[in-house]
Amino acid sequence: MVFLLDLILDFARPLLVVTAVVLIAQILGIDLAGIALSYLQGVLSPV
Repeated sequence: MVFLLDLILDFARPLLVVTAVVLIAQILGIDLAGIALSYLQGVLSPV
């Protein structure tokens, strides 16, 4: 039972962090999707 709880917490913690970051970014008005897209484009297309 404790093992199962540990497993769930290990899985949920990163999700909670990501959710918190996204919420904070939305509150601050930061365009996370735009930043991620431009970063990916920079990585995928070598200058």
